[in-house]
Amino acid sequence: MIRNDLANEDLIEENRSLRKRVTELEAFSAERQPGPENLQVFEAAAIVDSFLDGVLVLDRKSRVIDVNKHLEGMIGYSRKELVGKTTLALARLLTNKGLSIYWKNPLKRTEEFSSVPHEVDVFKKNGELITVRINCQQLKTDSKMMGHLIILENLTELKHKERKSNEYLEVYKSLVNHVEIGIYRATPGINGRFLQVNKAMEAITGYSHEELLRIDIEDLYVSPEERSEHIRETLLGSTAKTREVKFKKKDGTHIIVRDKKVAVHSNDGKNLYLDGFLEDISEIKKTEKALRDSEQNLLPQIYLI
Repeated sequence: MIRNDLANEDLIEENRSLRKRVTELEAFSAERQPGPENLQVFEAAAIVDSFLDGVLVLDRKSRVIDVNKHLEGMIGYSRKELVGKTTLALARLLTNKGLSIYWKNPLKRTEEFSSVPHEVDVFKKNGELITVRINCQQLKTDSKMMGHLIILENLTELKHKERKSNEYLEVYKSLVNHVEIGIYRATPGINGRFLQVNKAMEAITGYSHEELLRIDIEDLYVSPEERSEHIRETLLGSTAKTREVKFKKKDGTHIIVRDKKVAVHSNDGKNLYLDGFLEDISEIKKTEKALRDSEQNLLPQIYLI
């Protein structure tokens, strides 16, 4: 009898352990099954990782709850290093441990400005400084704010190209404004107007920059028909055309200029404008004439000898 009682107790205990194990397995299985809610989480994570820009997901308490792989690559910090941090802690991390760099916290912006992107410089984990554009969007469920989605776009390469482009532009401007040859852009019509002129054009013509943009170009020519012929020749030809013509300066002085015109066309062949280069060769012409006169004066003396 005692043995039977002991056996029954062992069976009861074994059944109890089995039921506990089954309950644990069922609970584990339920956690592993992609139910509707878990499926939404999986889908959201996949969407976040599919972004080509860096993404931070914040909860309503401004704590990082997820980041995508692109952000890890962008700033050098792993998901483990970022998840759980507040935006303040994140700002300190990305501004190199609290350096006095202005950080515009997107979560401090009012709702109407939350979607307005802004740029900020941040440090990568290796100390490299990059420029990012931050765009913050609220995450809502049934009109209830659940958190924020912050998208960080890396603008470093773009900014580098812009700086290079600006440097080239400044060099070009300096070159154009310091050469002694007049450079201009004008409308292609017979009664043309200057669109752009450099400083040398002011020195050559005697007119100010503002005056040159107002006058009719043909008023500079002693013989306006020379300009008409030059324009027709330029627009019909495929290469730059150069002529020597007489110009009238603002004070009425006549000068001789070397005028080179280039026609600029649109993709469909339309004449857009004329680019030109103007050089005052009056002194050169005077020198050439003086040499010719000198040679002619020497010829009779040579014959006499």
